[in-house]
Amino acid sequence: MSSLVSSIDAGEEWSGVYERLSESKMTPGPLNALFAPYVKDMAKLDAFLSEVRLSYNDNPYHSFDHACHVTCSAQCLLNHLDSAVAANFDDLDHLALLFSAAIHDVDHLGVFNGKLVADGHPYALQFNDQSVAEMRSLQLGFQFLARPECDFLSAQLSREEMTRFRKTVIDLVLCTDIGGKDRSQLTMLKIKEAFSSDTGEIAAATATPDGRLASLMLLLKSADVCANMQRGETGFSWARKFFMEGWTPVSKQTKAFDAVYWAKDQGGYLRGYCLKVASMLRASGVVHPSLGAAALANIAAMADKWDVEGVAITARWAEAAVLERP
Repeated sequence: MSSLVSSIDAGEEWSGVYERLSESKMTPGPLNALFAPYVKDMAKLDAFLSEVRLSYNDNPYHSFDHACHVTCSAQCLLNHLDSAVAANFDDLDHLALLFSAAIHDVDHLGVFNGKLVADGHPYALQFNDQSVAEMRSLQLGFQFLARPECDFLSAQLSREEMTRFRKTVIDLVLCTDIGGKDRSQLTMLKIKEAFSSDTGEIAAATATPDGRLASLMLLLKSADVCANMQRGETGFSWARKFFMEGWTPVSKQTKAFDAVYWAKDQGGYLRGYCLKVASMLRASGVVHPSLGAAALANIAAMADKWDVEGVAITARWAEAAVLERP
């Protein structure tokens, strides 16, 4: 009976992350509480997270709300690591994942990396056209951490631990660049290779540094698109936010919008990326089976609904956007 209860709880907890988070009104509070078990200097943590919050731009999608959602979802995944692998991940792994989730879209400008590169944006020039938004988020995250009033880590980590933490965070944040095909394909390949064994020895796979990093990448990639893997209208609510974020530059250029094209593009993202990540999460065995099953079932249901209703839904959003932003 206890395994049945834990099975139900894992899937239910994952599916309802955003519903519970919405009740917190998206203050820094939820993040402070998530970091607390791993941090000794809470005053400096508070100062760091305040800087992070203030440095998120007021985008409909790539916002501090999104950062809170991703970080809380990452913690849910950590809470439900499969018992066969949980002991292979230490507090530093947990902390690196939460830190990466919290900063991963800091100062996001609400446009894709490709546009920043095409426009010759100063960030693109600074980071040599490579994972521009992610590089900027990493830059700010570590700059904040380097400030004496925000440095909640150096007093509790050794030099070797800090080096490992920094390297892990860099790898994790860069793996959220899904628009850069080379980097995205390499990340997916690393994850597949880590869990390609036919022996079912998941514990052995996560016992190596490369296996743990691949696992953490999979967890962050899952958390980053968690809205599409959670319950009911959560995915559609965030899809509308994403649509609204892109609406202004489109409408300024053309005063028109192709709902069929946008819906097809969104459908490709749901099936071509989110569904693949959810399938890998379930197949990996890193998290409790019921959580993996719930994530896969939720995204499959959303993709199925989008196939049928996506064009009509997008047209309604476009009509509303015209009224909201003439």
